[in-house]
Amino acid sequence: MPLSGAAGVNLGTENMPVQQVGYRRFYAMLLSEHPMMTERVNAVQEGALRTVRQIVNEHGAEIGCVHYIGASFAPTLTTLLQLKQLGKIDPFKEEPRLAKFAKFFMHFQTPPELRFGPHRKNISTGDGPTESSEMLGMLGTGFRDADPELAAKLMGAWNAGGKPHSGFFGSSLLMIDENAPAMDPRLGSASFPGYYSVLRHGWGTPNETAVWFLNGDFYRDHRHADRGTVIMYALGVPLSLDWGPQYAPHTGGGIMHSVVLPENQLGQPWDQDVKSLGGGGTWGSSTGEAFVAFRTAAYARGKMISGGTSWTRETFSLHPNEAYPALLIRDTFAGESAASPKVFTLNLMAEGTVQTPAGPMTPPLRTWGDGYDTKITHEYPSAGQVFTLQPGVSRLGFAGIQFGTAANPAIALDFDLYTISDEARQAHIGNWANNWVGGAAGDFQRVNGKPYEERQHILRIKGTGAFTTLILPWRKGKPRAATVTREGALLVITAGDERYAIGDQHYSYVRGPLRALTFFGTGRAAGEGISVEGGPMEVLLETTTAVLTAHGAPGQRAFTLPGVWKTKDPKAPIKQVGGVWVLDYPGGEAMTMVLERR
Repeated sequence: MPLSGAAGVNLGTENMPVQQVGYRRFYAMLLSEHPMMTERVNAVQEGALRTVRQIVNEHGAEIGCVHYIGASFAPTLTTLLQLKQLGKIDPFKEEPRLAKFAKFFMHFQTPPELRFGPHRKNISTGDGPTESSEMLGMLGTGFRDADPELAAKLMGAWNAGGKPHSGFFGSSLLMIDENAPAMDPRLGSASFPGYYSVLRHGWGTPNETAVWFLNGDFYRDHRHADRGTVIMYALGVPLSLDWGPQYAPHTGGGIMHSVVLPENQLGQPWDQDVKSLGGGGTWGSSTGEAFVAFRTAAYARGKMISGGTSWTRETFSLHPNEAYPALLIRDTFAGESAASPKVFTLNLMAEGTVQTPAGPMTPPLRTWGDGYDTKITHEYPSAGQVFTLQPGVSRLGFAGIQFGTAANPAIALDFDLYTISDEARQAHIGNWANNWVGGAAGDFQRVNGKPYEERQHILRIKGTGAFTTLILPWRKGKPRAATVTREGALLVITAGDERYAIGDQHYSYVRGPLRALTFFGTGRAAGEGISVEGGPMEVLLETTTAVLTAHGAPGQRAFTLPGVWKTKDPKAPIKQVGGVWVLDYPGGEAMTMVLERR
């Protein structure tokens, strides 16, 4: 059958014709030495690279949800490996988008996914579950001589995922060199315009924390109504997930995702049980606007637009104390419907009773049984009792889910969620679970001693203004006494000898001899005796050193410090003019330098 729309045949979702063309090219390569096929080999080479440029953008982002990246990319990847094996070309050297894609795909890895055992998985987005992928090993094999360091990191990531294999298109046992050199990829924060940003710290430690923020529209194949959604792991534990039952059931509606929607886009009353898993609208477009990463913090901003209204979501990961991170989400609105009622939704991996300003609340439990068995009850997400959040700072206390067994419990967390507002608001907490995850169900059973279940509380808040949400997680059994208050325009966290002061575009921190100021914006910020202006920058002051890091847009950074300092490296692009230090930052990778106290 012709693979052309002109044939009058529906070719399916976007990955399907890409997938079928990939198969056809691979089979053509098997006959590459046949006299009738030799002239067509060049067409296969050109076509495979053309497909890479079609489904991977200049930043490495791919068109598919995480699961369906395999459907669109794997057949072409197999062809690229075959081209390299035959010595025709080395696409891994010649096409720069492949290396960018490899990094993009690697950054989907979760902390070791304790629900399933010791191995890392890929996050769930769109139509797909939390799962591992053989493609990291295939990419690592392809890059072995083209980029040995990247190849070793890919193999390290594949090893960390449990060395998965697949028979999706031929056996990956024949495509992956299991003895290739491997190294720990030590992933941190990253951003891939057109798809997502990830704010990560503590890789490979018990404190590993990561926030993924979906903020681009090159991602489109098997996508849900998930523009602006966040997915979070804290201290190595799932904190907020995008639902992953794939089609059993399909959870594509905006009402099922951690987003903000105009109330009139929900398709139902906001305070009732969900009536359709496909309900709720979506924003018309999404764009990543800013991303910076420093030693103690990372930040990403994206904008979603529908009609004449825009929603800006800012995500902050603040981790000067990595054992007690602070995760902040700030949502603001502009345009013709900015003041209309909106509903904030956040899925949370919590169980049992929630402590609220109105007293303890226990969400009604709901479960969607096996989506492929119509004899099992299919329940929809519940809505809990509506309660009022008064203006100011309101605390909600959650107990994180305890995975593992009584004899062998997994690490777990509890957390406080603070919502900050200038208006009185209404809220409720519902609950829902599904029990389909594909091939990982057996791993879940072995770790937890019971069949697979993905259950989350669902927090919904209704309001007309901005939403500010702060999450303070801690290891279960090791709470930290913290207070959260507002001091003018600052949100202040105090815990023992630690103090965070969070402003519109900056935060400052003090603990013992350490003082820090991290600036995410373009104007000016000040705190703890430090000031910064001109662009994103972090200043860490300790007893004898000042560690300076610039990131973001190129340009000068001007800053002042308490005390008298000198440059450690006389060749550094930094100078002092009239008591103000000026750093020339060329852009690109973050730049770090050190001053010494005189």
